[in-house]
Amino acid sequence: MNILITGGAGFLGTRLALALLQRGHLAGVAAGQPLARLMLADLVAPMHPALRADARVQHVAGDLQASLPALFGADAPAWHAV
Repeated sequence: MNILITGGAGFLGTRLALALLQRGHLAGVAAGQPLARLMLADLVAPMHPALRADARVQHVAGDLQASLPALFGADAPAWHAV
């Protein structure tokens, strides 16, 4: 199971990420599927050492709107400002 946490470097995002890593799965959702990847999106990289050391954690630092195509593997965003 792959999970994306926006604001993943903040206080709540960090706590949520650590709890998910410790548990290894989401309760009640897709029971039995282990946590394969936890992506943290925020303006800065996560500072907690456990988040930096865990191979399941990836982070996308920067503007979330600009990062969305990379997060979903798209070549261009699906919206355009006019």
